[in-house]
Amino acid sequence: MLYEFKYGKWYRVVSMTQSSDHAPLIIEHPRIGYSLNPNHRNTESGIFINSLGFRDDEIPKNFKESTRVLVISDSCGFGWHRGIFTDQENTFPALLEKKLSSHLPGNFVVLNGSVPGYSSFEVLQTFREIRGFFEPHYLVVYVGFNDLNIAVAMGRKGNQNQKRGVKDNPIVVLEM
Repeated sequence: MLYEFKYGKWYRVVSMTQSSDHAPLIIEHPRIGYSLNPNHRNTESGIFINSLGFRDDEIPKNFKESTRVLVISDSCGFGWHRGIFTDQENTFPALLEKKLSSHLPGNFVVLNGSVPGYSSFEVLQTFREIRGFFEPHYLVVYVGFNDLNIAVAMGRKGNQNQKRGVKDNPIVVLEM
């Protein structure tokens, strides 16, 4: 509601930073709509995307021997809050991996599959994309804010479940 009163619109437009080689953080994805750009590196913002396209370290080669947890979320899991990026090692999926590893026996790998602007639609598509490779033992889904935004904006048009790409997503805008 604050954005409605303050800015006269429901959505806050997010400027996604680019890397030093001008590679965008967000790219089009044929099945999800948009995703993070694999191997994106931005030392200014502290955002590093692994080869799978997730804000995380590279998955260890022996990850199948670990207890695997997949976190799929929006900007909350990604570590973006009010225009400030959380350090990679302080996102809640990274902290969850540290806590699990220090308090429980065994080895844990927590994969951060979070992307700013994702709604439950993109979360489901992301899970479908990664589950066969990662085969998680546990799935943590933390999403809902963007669903509310979509329901408010698109609900009037009667289509809340459409696939959104970079151009169609009012939450994420590429700044070239």
